[in-house]
Order: sequence, then structure tokens, then C-alpha cells
Amino acid sequence: MSEGVPRQRILIVDDSITTIRLLADLLSDMAEVFFVTDGREALSKAEEVSPALILLDVEMPEISGYEVGRMLKQNPVTANIPFLFITARSDGEDEEKGLRLGAVDYISKPILPAVVCARVQLQLKLQYMTEQLRKANANLQQLANRDSLTDVFNRRRFMELANSSYALSRRSSTPLSLIMLDVDHFKQINDSYGHDSGDITLIELVAVCNDVLREVDVLGRIGGEEFAILLPDTEQHGAYSVAERLRKKIADISISYEDQQFGITVSMGIAELGEEGDTVHHLMKRADDALYQAKREGRNSVSVCDVEG
Repeated sequence: MSEGVPRQRILIVDDSITTIRLLADLLSDMAEVFFVTDGREALSKAEEVSPALILLDVEMPEISGYEVGRMLKQNPVTANIPFLFITARSDGEDEEKGLRLGAVDYISKPILPAVVCARVQLQLKLQYMTEQLRKANANLQQLANRDSLTDVFNRRRFMELANSSYALSRRSSTPLSLIMLDVDHFKQINDSYGHDSGDITLIELVAVCNDVLREVDVLGRIGGEEFAILLPDTEQHGAYSVAERLRKKIADISISYEDQQFGITVSMGIAELGEEGDTVHHLMKRADDALYQAKREGRNSVSVCDVEG
């Protein structure tokens, strides 16, 4: 096993038990070894064990190694698993064919133990580094799209999703509603209990929202204590029902911070997408206007903006 690389899995595909035993003996110290003796088994075994690397014999009965390699690449589950060919052929055209099918390397027969170990070890390390890079990129994508405190979508990503939902609503002639939500007297919470209490408040608020909202609904933190909720395929009256459930559930929660208990309320404004000419910008503006109407009416309330024609 290469230094710094955790124990990975290797799948050996060869119709020769002698070759399988030789390779397994060579590689068992650096990886967990699985093996099959025909191509069809290889396809199912690759899905089952998700190996970091497949060693694939070219010459096999029924299905050749080339065909197995092609089928591995066509299957989304196995498409990213690297494989290298084992072959007794020395023809450059055969090697070119294998590389065009996606093979990462070739091992020639008769097998030279030192060469096999070096090439497999290199591929395992490359696969490990590739996986780490994939995870790092996923984390960066998460950071780019999510609010670091509440883990809901940030303003930039919310607006992207809002525009996508808008386009879908127009194409399918289905309703789209928006709720703008703001925590009442949030500055007073921070001033009275400290800024950490404000963070806890927002986290608790999001937990309630996630409990009430559907999977298709989109929740984003627009800024500070203000959130926006997109409700696809939902008319204004349906959005009002959702907002009222949220308002009541949020008013019922008790937030604990440094041996202190306090409650919160929220105000919400609702708007539904209108006729052609209405835009995401207009929708958010009308929902925001309705939100401030709810604030003017005494807070802890829901206000609705009429559908714009």
C-alpha cells in the first residue's frame, strides 16, 4: 500500500486461475483483492464492490476484455472506475485500441512482478488523488452555493434557482409563489442576548422551515435575518397556508441560550407570479412590499400582494 493512501479495492478479471493467483499474491499487501473469471461477472462485480482499479484480461471467452471495458464506460455506475488491460499481445494497434476504449495502462504477459506492482501502485495513488480532488471540488461547490451558518442556499444560488423556476413555470403554465420572511426584532435579540443567540435563532428557524417545506420548495438566506422561499406549482392561497403554518410553528419554539429561554416571531410577505411581463425581480419586489406591510400591521403576521396581471 502506498504511503498516505488508504487500503483500496482491486478487481482482477482473468479466465486463468494461475494468473489470478499470481496477481492476488503480488497485490494483496497494497489492496483488498476481488476476482472473477469472465466478463459478465466482471460487470456485476464492479457495480457491487466499486473497486479503485480493475485489471482486465484482453483474451477471455464469450466477452473480450475490450468489450468489457467498453461496457464499463457505458454504465454510469462504473464509468469512472479506471481499468488497465493484461495482454500477451505485443501489437501496437491492440494497445492503441485499448487506450482509446479508456484503459489507463497496459500490463504485458509474461507478468513481471516489479512492473505490475509499480504500475498498480501508481494507479491506486492517482485514483485516490482524483477522489480527494472530487471531494474538494464538491466542498468548494457547497461553499459557493450555501450559507455558511444555516446551510440553506445563499442569495446568489437562490437567484439562480429562482430564475430556473421562473422559466419552468412559464414553459409549463404552472403557478409559482414566493414568500419573503423576516425575523421580528432581530436586532433586539442580538442586543439582549449576544450575537451568538442571533445565530442560534436563525439555525432554529431554518430547522422549522425544513420541517414544513416540501422537497421541491427552495429556501434561501437573502441577507441578515431575511429569507426567501420559492413554492413551485403553488398558487397564492396555497402559499398563504404554508406561511401560516410556518408562522405558528416558529412562534411556538423556545430558543435556549446560556441558560436563557426566549421566543421569536416572524413576518412574511407573499406574491404569486403574474401574467407575461412579470419577472423574478417584480415577484420579489411585490413579496418584499407585502413583507413590510406585515411589519406595519404589527409583525407576527402574513401579508399577501395581489397577483399582478
